[in-house]
Amino acid sequence: MQTGKKGISTIKALFLGALLSLFLSIDFSGAVLLDSPEPHALSERLLACWHTFGSTQVILPFLIGLLVYKAKESAGGKPSVSLSVTSCVFGLLNTLGQQMYHNDRLFSSLPGKAMMGCYAFSCAFVFYCAGALVLHHLHKLGSPSESPEPSCAPKKLFFLSFGIILAGWLPWMISYYPFSADWDVYFPIQQYLGMAPKTTHHPWFYCSSVGFFYQLGLLLGDKNVGIFLYVLLRALLMSALYSSLVVKLKKRGLKSIVCWGIILFYALVPVWGAYAKHGFKDTIICPLFCWFIVSLIETGECIGRGEINGKTFLDLGFSVLSISLFRNTGILIAVPVVLLLILSVIVSPRYHKAKLRVCAMLSLGVLLFGGYMIYIRTVEKVGPGPAIEALSIPLQQTARTVRDHENEITQEERDAIGNVLDIDQLGKRYNPLISDPIKGLSHFQMEYVPDYFRAWFSMFFKYPTAYVEAALGQSYGYYAFTGDQALHAGNWNCGMTIFDWVKDPRFTESFTCDYVEAFAGIRFFLDEWAKIWHQIPLLNLTDTKAVYTWFIILIGVLMIQKKRLTALIPIFAFVLMILSCCASPVNDCFRYFGPAAAAAPACLMLVFPNLQKKE
Repeated sequence: MQTGKKGISTIKALFLGALLSLFLSIDFSGAVLLDSPEPHALSERLLACWHTFGSTQVILPFLIGLLVYKAKESAGGKPSVSLSVTSCVFGLLNTLGQQMYHNDRLFSSLPGKAMMGCYAFSCAFVFYCAGALVLHHLHKLGSPSESPEPSCAPKKLFFLSFGIILAGWLPWMISYYPFSADWDVYFPIQQYLGMAPKTTHHPWFYCSSVGFFYQLGLLLGDKNVGIFLYVLLRALLMSALYSSLVVKLKKRGLKSIVCWGIILFYALVPVWGAYAKHGFKDTIICPLFCWFIVSLIETGECIGRGEINGKTFLDLGFSVLSISLFRNTGILIAVPVVLLLILSVIVSPRYHKAKLRVCAMLSLGVLLFGGYMIYIRTVEKVGPGPAIEALSIPLQQTARTVRDHENEITQEERDAIGNVLDIDQLGKRYNPLISDPIKGLSHFQMEYVPDYFRAWFSMFFKYPTAYVEAALGQSYGYYAFTGDQALHAGNWNCGMTIFDWVKDPRFTESFTCDYVEAFAGIRFFLDEWAKIWHQIPLLNLTDTKAVYTWFIILIGVLMIQKKRLTALIPIFAFVLMILSCCASPVNDCFRYFGPAAAAAPACLMLVFPNLQKKE
C-alpha cells in the first residue's frame, strides 16, 4: 500500500512539474504579442508565448517534479506561513524583473497580465519547494550532532584559511602590480593631495587611505611601490577577517566540508581576487561588512542571554565605525540596526539598572563616527558630496516619464523639471539600467528642489506605471533571476565589473600608475578565466546576486520559524544593504552588492546560535 501511495505521489509530482515547466518556459520576447494592437490570430499569440523545445525544456519537468516530490517528503507538517509569504513576494518580484529585462516594460493587456500571473504563481510554487528543502537541510545542519567532528585548533585553522585565501588572490595582485584603477581611485587621490576640492562624494577616510600610500610612494621614489603597499596591507586585513569568520563557524559546529567550501569561496571565486587588486573602496567594504554582521550576531546573542560583554560591544562599535568610514551608506545601515539593538535592551527584563550603560556601549560606533564627521567638516574643511547622488530612482522616474509621456506633461511640470534637469535631453539620454546619463544633465540648485519634488510627486498619480517601471529597471538585477545584463544590454558596469584598467585618459600620464608589461599574459589569462567561470553552470551562481539575496531572506524565514526575533536584526542589516544597491546609480552591479555577497556565509552563525549563558 505504501509503495502504491509513493507511485501516485510521483505521478502527481511529475504532472505538476510538467505544468509548472510550461509556464516557466514562457518566452517573454514573444509574449509581448499579447499586448500588441496588431490583429494577430489568437493561436499565433499563444504559440509565441512559449519556448518548449531543446534539452533544457525536456529535462525541466522532471527536475521540477523531483523538487516537488522531495519538498513534500521533507515538509512533514502544515505549510509555513512565513515561507508562503516570502514565496509570493519572490514570484511577484522575479516576474516583474523578467518583464523589464526582456521588454523594458510591464505587460498592460488582460491576456498579458493573466500570463504573467501564471508565471508568477509557478515561480512562487517552485521557490516554496526549493525553500522548504533548503530550510529542512539548514534545520538538520544546525541540529546537535551525535558524533561531533574532532575540533581543529583555532589558530591552526585561522592561519590555514588565511594562507589559502591570500594565495588565491596573489596571482591577481602580482600580475596587476601595483593595482587596477579607474576614476573612483585617482580622483580621491587628487582630493587628498589638494589637486581637487575635498568632498564626501567618496568617503574621506578612503580618500585619505589611498592618497596617503600614493604620497608615500612618491616619497620613496616610486608611486607604484606605495600603492602596492596599500593593496598588500588591505589584502592581509581582508584575509584575516574572512579567516576569523571561518574559525567562528567551526567553533559553533559547522562541518569541515562546509568550512572548506567557504574558504574556497573567498579564495577561488574570481571576483574576490579581482577586487583584491583594485584600488576602489568597494574592495575593503566587503570584509568590513562581514565583520559588522558577525559582530551584530554576537551582540544580539549577548543581549538575548542578558550579558554585558565589553569585548563584544566594543567589537560592534568598531565594526560600525569601519563600514561608515569606507561607505557613505554605511552609517545609514548602522543607525537603524543599532537602534533596534538598543530597543531590544530597553524591553529586556534582564538588564535592570544597567540598561543605560549597555545602550551607551552599543552607541559607541555611531558616536565615534559623528565625532569624526564633525572633525573633517570643521578642521579638514571637507565639504558635502553632491545631493544628486542619492536621487537615482527619482531622476530615472522623471526621465522615463518624460520619454514616454512628453506630450502630456504640463508646462508647470516642465518648468519644475527644467530648473534642475535638461528636460529636452531626458528622453534621449535615459538608460533604464544606469542613472549617470541623467545625473549628467542636472544643474541642481537647492532653491528649485522643492518645486521639482512637488512635480515628481504629483506626476506619480498620473503615470504610476512609468514610475514603477523606472524603479524596477534600476534595481531588478539584485533580486530577479534574469540573464547576463552586460551581454544583454551592453552595459559593462553590470555583472561582476572586473576592471583591468590602470590608465584613465582624464588624468595625466605622469599621475597614473603603470603595469609591468611582462605580466600581460597572466593578466589576460585571469581575465579570460573570470569570463569562463561566469559561464560554468553552478559555479556561475557565485556571480548571481539574486542567489545571495534569497538565501539571506531564507535564513530570516528560518529565524521566524524558530521564533528568534532578535536574530532578525542582522537580516535587517542585509536588507538595508540590498536596498541601498537598488537605489544606487547602476542596476545589477556586483561591486555595489559585494558586501552582501561577502557576508552571506556569516548567516550560518545564526543556524548555529550561541544561546548558553556563560557561567
